[in-house]
Amino acid sequence: MRQRRHRPLFAADLLRSTTSMMAVSQRLVGASAFGDTASAAAWRTVPSWALTG
Repeated sequence: MRQRRHRPLFAADLLRSTTSMMAVSQRLVGASAFGDTASAAAWRTVPSWALTG
């Protein structure tokens, strides 16, 4: 993604200085992420929550 599109798409409510740092620190996903299998389901061990209304 182009850096100039990062703020309006992902963090329009944050300061420009913050979103600028976020945009330049993004990395591409490794190709192995699409082929590796998970050894365990993270949702079973990582605390999480959701709010529905």
